[in-house]
Amino acid sequence: MQAQPPDYLSGIALRYKVPLQRLLLDNTAAITDLDKPLAGKRLLLCNMQSRERTARAAGPGSMH
Repeated sequence: MQAQPPDYLSGIALRYKVPLQRLLLDNTAAITDLDKPLAGKRLLLCNMQSRERTARAAGPGSMH
């Protein structure tokens, strides 16, 4: 996703249901200074809950 004014990390994490720590870890290249605005930054959003639901729906043995 591309951050827009007035996006901030905790708001993005809440909106997309991604843990804040995961958002930070997945975007260490994009977020180099926590004091700078996020506007214009491209952020990766990896929602673990969505992956788990997809894996359960696919059935056992589908995740290798």
